[in-house]
Amino acid sequence: MLLAHDVIVLDVSLLRGAVPVVIVVLGAAAAVFLLARRSRRWWLRTVPVIALGLPFANQVGFGSLEARVPNLVIAAPGRPLEQQWTAPAGMPAGGVVSEVRIPAPISGFPARPG
Repeated sequence: MLLAHDVIVLDVSLLRGAVPVVIVVLGAAAAVFLLARRSRRWWLRTVPVIALGLPFANQVGFGSLEARVPNLVIAAPGRPLEQQWTAPAGMPAGGVVSEVRIPAPISGFPARPG
């Protein structure tokens, strides 16, 4: 008979032994059951399987990539960026705003009235 002051200690490791194995087996069985249902479309089965093979964003290494913006301008505190920025070589001093009519069948987007 257990009294209120008796304590039952379950000394079961959640990292080693049978518990993690049972959890993995049950999770795999649930995944197979959910992915094998015939009522699902093909992409509802394929996309999760592909997603499981992708790394998390914080595991992707970008150290070997070259910098795309070698001349990045960072504004000094207290000064606006436009006072420190200089135009890249070959950039025209001015531009032109123009209007172009593209028919809806060519663009694939229905034109707005007006």
